[in-house]
Amino acid sequence: MIMMCLAVTVAVEMIPLMGVVLGSPSMKDLLSSDSPMNYFLTARGGSTLNVVVSVGIAIAIINAVIAIILQIARLLFSSARDRSWPDPVDKVLGSVHPTLHSPVAATLVVGAIAAVTAAFVPLNWLITATGANGVIVYLVVALAALRLRRKGGATSRGYRMRWWPLAPVVVIAICGYIIYSMITPSTWTQLAVAVVTMAIGVVYYLAYLHPRRGDRWTLPDPIHEDEIDEAGKTTAA
Repeated sequence: MIMMCLAVTVAVEMIPLMGVVLGSPSMKDLLSSDSPMNYFLTARGGSTLNVVVSVGIAIAIINAVIAIILQIARLLFSSARDRSWPDPVDKVLGSVHPTLHSPVAATLVVGAIAAVTAAFVPLNWLITATGANGVIVYLVVALAALRLRRKGGATSRGYRMRWWPLAPVVVIAICGYIIYSMITPSTWTQLAVAVVTMAIGVVYYLAYLHPRRGDRWTLPDPIHEDEIDEAGKTTAA
């Protein structure tokens, strides 16, 4: 299922991109345009098509922002449920609206941070910083995968990867190249913010969570698909 979702995502993103690149009347004008997609739509379909598609893109962006805010809010709510913060913070972030049954406090916190950031941080800087943070996260996950398998902590049936360790090694190489290319006068601050953010998380874990393990960050055990199937068969019987 995961690979199928990945294939659909790649197809949805790559097919339109290939169509624009192959169908553009001028690659020079396309690459030099401030909005390559708008240039392509206007050149091939006229201004009306450009307006219609642009409105659709704007609506899709709004929908994506709402979905991301809800996703991060539930991540924050889950961290409070798993006792990842001091008790007063867990109580607030883990609260649920009595009628809507949604994590209202966590949603308001995420929405407020997003609104303030969007209002006062330049868009280009924010885009680069977000990308840098994603690169750092992927790099850490790949390094953790190598470390976990080497220590023997990932030998359970719930952890499988074909062609091991090709995937994490490729991810580390790509992320390393991207990080190296970002060490420039115009982008190093965004990269520094991502590194500092990750470092703060590591310090918080080592200083607060790790000494209190067993009482804090009480993550639930993973549930395997075969266990779900067996439970479903038992219920049906």
